[in-house]
Amino acid sequence: NSKFDFDGRIHQMIKNDESGVFELFIPDISYGIKYQFEILIKGAELLRKNDPFANAYKNLSIIYMKERDLNNAYDYAVKANELNPQDYQPYYIMSSILVAQNCPEKVIELLKKGLELKPDHPNMLANLGSAYCEIREYNKALPYLEKAIELGPDNAIAYNSLSLIYTAKQDFHKAFEMAKKVYELEPSEGFLISYAVCAMQADEYEEAVACYKTLAVMHPEKQ
Repeated sequence: NSKFDFDGRIHQMIKNDESGVFELFIPDISYGIKYQFEILIKGAELLRKNDPFANAYKNLSIIYMKERDLNNAYDYAVKANELNPQDYQPYYIMSSILVAQNCPEKVIELLKKGLELKPDHPNMLANLGSAYCEIREYNKALPYLEKAIELGPDNAIAYNSLSLIYTAKQDFHKAFEMAKKVYELEPSEGFLISYAVCAMQADEYEEAVACYKTLAVMHPEKQ
């Protein structure tokens, strides 16, 4: 995106003998400009690498995500994306943070850009389908969710969103099947409650009773 046309044959880096670091000075370029650098290896193969600071920002974003510091995680993902917009991961990170903040339209925008770069990413497909569910565009959600499951058969997020779609369409038996699969993959209390509700709606009373008995064991203080 720069007005400068970088050319590795002209703008050659010089090795700093004291540190082993290669350096380069090009006059009249502005602070913060995006760039790549070239490495010529044996056999005359030329590799073009992105600004290494992009990976540093991305890794910082991942660290802050794990520490649940979502503001810093988002800010560093934005910086990583600015330096290397051809990397799908910052789009994925930013969208994951915005899911928790209930911003489905922005999530959709980011995931579409990420999927242009990595079209067979099961989690991005599942999250995009789920975001469309949030705004009740179920017909748009379905192909993304189905492809997510095709690529990753253990994707609980995709099955859960399909359960919501089938419930909205009043296809309660399919919703029950999806909810059962979700609980098999991730046996959490929240998914158990959804499983129980779907079982009731589908007239699968034995399954519903079993679910509620399990919930009662989990919460003896409420009996």
